This record gives sequence, C-alpha cells and structure tokens, in this order.
Amino acid sequence: MRYDGGHKRSAAIVELLGPRFTWVPVCPEMEIGLGAPREPVWLTGDPHAPRMQGVRGARDLVPEMTAYARRRARELAALDIAGVLKSASPSCGLRDVPVWNDDGAHSASRPGRGLFAAALTAAWPGLPVVEEGHLVDPAGREDFVARVLAYAARSRGHMTAA
Repeated sequence: MRYDGGHKRSAAIVELLGPRFTWVPVCPEMEIGLGAPREPVWLTGDPHAPRMQGVRGARDLVPEMTAYARRRARELAALDIAGVLKSASPSCGLRDVPVWNDDGAHSASRPGRGLFAAALTAAWPGLPVVEEGHLVDPAGREDFVARVLAYAARSRGHMTAA
C-alpha cells in the first residue's frame, strides 16, 4: 500500500507470474508502523548512507527501517524467496532511487538504493531480485524467471515471490 492509501499493483505482472509463484506481500513502511494515509517518506543526504524521513518532518526512520529490514530479511530467508521490488521506492527501490540534498533539492546525479532493498541484497547477494518495471517487458520477465529457476535449482527449494 502506498503512503496515500493507494497501490501500484500490476495486474499484468500478477496474472503472468502468479501461476508460477506464491506471492508474499511485504511493505516495509507499513510494517514499521507508518500506516496509510500518511506523509510520504524520502531519502536525504549521502546516497551511500541516506537518511529516511517524512518529507515534512525531521524524524529519522533509518534505525527503525534498518532493524526491521535485517529481521525481515532473515524471516524471508526461511521462505526461500525471490524478490519483486518497487522501483524508486525509498524502501524497496533497487537502483536510481532519488536521494535529496539536506536542503530538499533533488540531485539526479545522486541516485541511491531503498533501505529494505539494500538490506535484502546485502543479506543474500545471489538472490534473484528485480524491480517490477523490468517484468513488464517479456524479455525481462523471462530473464527473471530463468534466474529464479536457476537459483531454486541451486538451493533445491521451492521459490516464492515477495
């Protein structure tokens, strides 16, 4: 669920990949208690060690998100998952997540990674993860499925999408 109470669920992705995977919904921002609707959050400061905070507030959410992400990554490991993450999300974006300067100005030359995505990929360097936009393209979808199947064969497990 988005900060505004809406969603960005892709029916096409769920319909195309749904029969092949079991989905495990994960929303880091909701799971640390931010709720919806609420003010959006963003990343600020250093793209390699950003702060996460509400756009109107100064509350630093990094300690809560970091603790949550580490714990949740361990829990998800038990499920033998692959990851479909939300692009540009301050929690789930894999790449090119906007990181704003401390004065609120956006610097396009300073893309970062969402805090949950960073913790998940650090915990499992070989985990097949992709942003949802990559799955719209048939070649991207097939590439992801091939990576998931190869990963599953190596781990001899049943794969689940998160």
